[in-house]
Amino acid sequence: MKIRTSTMVWLGSGGILLGLWSAQYIDRISVWFYVVSLILLPVIRFRKFISVIGLLLCTFTLGVFRSQAWLSSHRAADRLIGQKVVVEGRVITDSIYDDRRQTEIEIDQVTIYIKDNTIKPKGKIRIRGFGAPLVLRHDIIRATGKLNSGFGTRIASMSFTSIEVLARSGSKLEEFRRSFSANLFSQLSDQDASLALGILVGQRSSITDQNQNNLRAAGLTHIIAVSGYNLSVLVRLVRRRLGRLSKFQAMVISVTLITLFIMIAGASASIVRAAWVIGLSLAAWYVGRTIRPIVLLMLSAAGSVWFNPDFIWYDIGWWLSFAAFFGVLMIGPQLQTRIFKNKKPNFLIQVAIESLAASLMTMPLIMWVFTRVSLVSLLANILVVPLIPIIMVLSFGAGIMIFISSKFLLTKLITAITGLLLSYILSISAWLASIPYSELIVSINTAQLLTIYLIIIVATWVLHQKTSLIKPYDLLE
Repeated sequence: MKIRTSTMVWLGSGGILLGLWSAQYIDRISVWFYVVSLILLPVIRFRKFISVIGLLLCTFTLGVFRSQAWLSSHRAADRLIGQKVVVEGRVITDSIYDDRRQTEIEIDQVTIYIKDNTIKPKGKIRIRGFGAPLVLRHDIIRATGKLNSGFGTRIASMSFTSIEVLARSGSKLEEFRRSFSANLFSQLSDQDASLALGILVGQRSSITDQNQNNLRAAGLTHIIAVSGYNLSVLVRLVRRRLGRLSKFQAMVISVTLITLFIMIAGASASIVRAAWVIGLSLAAWYVGRTIRPIVLLMLSAAGSVWFNPDFIWYDIGWWLSFAAFFGVLMIGPQLQTRIFKNKKPNFLIQVAIESLAASLMTMPLIMWVFTRVSLVSLLANILVVPLIPIIMVLSFGAGIMIFISSKFLLTKLITAITGLLLSYILSISAWLASIPYSELIVSINTAQLLTIYLIIIVATWVLHQKTSLIKPYDLLE
């Protein structure tokens, strides 16, 4: 029995994911797992069925080892919960004020001091406190207070701390980011500028609660999340403009954009997953290869979780991103093929199909976690999503043009059009959110969640028995 190389790749990625996820339930794994897998692994070169066992054992073991090393760092911080500590780290989020007027930030590169001991756990800590009048991203801060349990991807949290800034960020990139934000706020209304920054880099701290609630009820929260769509828009523009002239230049500039985007927006679960997807797609496009959707899906998932195992354990954003990605890559093309046969639908219809496929995959998870579902999300995405690339380009152009001069006629024209489009999105989301029963309270239990996904996956597998290869640049069109 011969097994395709692509099948071995996605099975191996699945083994890594299973091992990464299972490590939280496994105290220790026998070294014999690894020994047996190493014995069986060389058989892969003969493409025999027995090689699958060796591959799965080997990748599962690697995943467990990776997760256990990560967990050991978490457990070092767990032993200090409830004690008064001094914490130092680098600020990775924009500071906001909570309902008690405390400054709220998140830090990484954490060092915890307690008495004569020093530990450096991996992960993030949320800090709330008073003291420093202004805390900026990439500043080095010190917080003194009691260490509390974390939530989600945070290994711990602290409240009512004393915050001190030890060193200001000297990052030119961060200075540019702050100046760019100030430019938008100087020329657009506060609501429009906040939405523009949310769409560009996922900055939601300045978006009002009412607007965020409207976007959520309309099923449009994803447009202000740092997602693969935002990143793919930037890469798509470069590939279209330079791809026909020089593949090398398009590749270099695209990789640079991905790196800068991560540096500016942060390495969230969805952006790391997106970086893997776009990076693999670009690599396949550069060498002129085709790639199967399931391979791209599993490789990007395994790569992002290997980067940070917390994603698969605690980050609902990663799961929603993964589910939506599965819908777009695996279900969307099947719906499109069966509706339009060999014809390619126009952009608006394609957006509707992709939105429907993504909604189908994310809706059960949303009902399980958030106990609510939007009934107007498909309509909202059709009315809004086609405009997002235009808004991104115009918003970025407006921020850059203001550096040159805010009095130029072109600058005023760009900012005016940008403001109109941003106001349109806010108006559409407010209108759809006001419709009775636009958002329903619906909850399902774990058994129902797993049953629904099992049915979807089996149905998708049956439809994909003769899955055709997709061109890697299709993901960037």
